[in-house]
Amino acid sequence: MGQHSDCLRFFSMLRYRTEDISIKDMTYMFLVIAMGLINAVSKGNWDELMLLMSIIILVTYLLESNILIKKEVSKIVMYENIELIKPENKLLLIEDLEKKMGVKINQVTIGKIDFLRDAAQIHVFYYEK
Repeated sequence: MGQHSDCLRFFSMLRYRTEDISIKDMTYMFLVIAMGLINAVSKGNWDELMLLMSIIILVTYLLESNILIKKEVSKIVMYENIELIKPENKLLLIEDLEKKMGVKINQVTIGKIDFLRDAAQIHVFYYEK
């Protein structure tokens, strides 16, 4: 009961706000907390713990880098050529955005459309180099 209530007290002291901490940073924080908990409750010897922590860090690094998988990045842009947001002009829209952004675009989705300003909010997806 003592260790369980100490953990609950610890987590109740932490306040998470998504606007203050990014999802990536929050994931790293939980990973470090989990590694600390594993070290605290483990009955293994020092060598086994070092091996386990090294594996966790290596797997995290490989997943974070572009070595195993490409990371798709997304950006929201305001686009003012409203004529190209029509479904039949999707290829022209992608070509225009690629010229302006300098990246190879995988996908675009149209968000909010402001007909008064002739602008649209576009979610652009591309692979990080």
